[in-house]
Formats: sequence, C-alpha cells, structure tokens
Amino acid sequence: MQVTRIGLDIAKNVFQGHGVDAHGTVVIRKQLSRSKGLGYFAQLPACRIGIEACGSAHYWGRELQKLGHEIRLMAVQLIKPYRTKQKNDRNDADAICEAVSRPQMRYVPGKTVEQQAVLTVHRARELLVSEPGALQNLRTKPRLDPPVGVRTQDIESQSHRFELPLPVLFDECVFVCAADPDRLRFPRLVIRHGRQFP
Repeated sequence: MQVTRIGLDIAKNVFQGHGVDAHGTVVIRKQLSRSKGLGYFAQLPACRIGIEACGSAHYWGRELQKLGHEIRLMAVQLIKPYRTKQKNDRNDADAICEAVSRPQMRYVPGKTVEQQAVLTVHRARELLVSEPGALQNLRTKPRLDPPVGVRTQDIESQSHRFELPLPVLFDECVFVCAADPDRLRFPRLVIRHGRQFP
C-alpha cells in the first residue's frame, strides 16, 4: 500500500511519523532521528505531510517541499480536537495525520527564510522596547558566555552543524541592535523591510 498522507510531529531530537494509505489504513508508524529524517522522506513517494506550526516547522516544511512532498502546516489549537489519547509524540503524529485529511482544515502559510528574518526584526524591536537593559548588556559584554555546564570547546567543535546561510536582514538586525544605542535606526529598518515583505 502506498502512503498518501503523513502526520509528522517534530521535536528537539526525534520525529514521530504516522502515515496512512488512501483507505485510512496505517502503513507508517515510525520514530526518526533528526539526522535521518530527510533521508527517509527522500525515499518515500510524494504525499501530503501535515506538521504542527512552530518556528522550526517552516524550515522542515521547506526542506520536505524540495523533496516533492505537499506540506500543510496547522495551528496547534486546530489539531488538539483530533487527539483522542494522552499527549505524547506518537498520539500527536496520529492527530496531525487525521487533521490534515479534513477538507475544512485551515492551514498556516509556510514562511520563507526572508519572511522569518523580518519576524526576527520585529521581535528584536519588541525586546529592545520592553527590555532596554538587554541592549546595554549586549553592547558592554565582550563575548557571549556559553550556558552553564557547556564547555567552549564543545561549542567550537559543534559549530559546523549550525552553518546556515543567514539573510542579510538578520545580519543587519543584529548590527543595528548592537551599534545603535538610541535605537533610532530600528523603526526605519522595520518600515523598510515591512514594505518589502508585507
């Protein structure tokens, strides 16, 4: 039987997949590590994949779409009624798979990298307005210390895992946050990019 739709619950370390065929029979119930996720979905024929909308869902949606799958992002509150058992990854994937099959389901549009960078600018501005001391701390602290219990060597040895191309807007946002103590340029940055990406 060929899988026609999959509910994918993404978490920090593992993905839980629940796939059904055209008749609604379960054909996939699989837990995948993040590193093996894309490889697994590359082997599957193109199908509809439902994902709970969150920050990383947009990234995974873009990556799975490159493999030819049809991606549907859904708000958490719209998936909740389809969960019939206790909340865990397996039952969440089952509920997502059921929710993505509904014809009246409302979907969240996927965001591009640039659109997510614009959101970063807006969130950074909210932080600067609500927490003015955070900017001063950022400007006076010579470097960022690693979290408690994490050695600097560990961060440096793992840095290759996080080399993603960042949009120019994101770099500009970080520069403005660090270099503009009065935050005078920030509104212009938000307005200029707000027009570019409505």
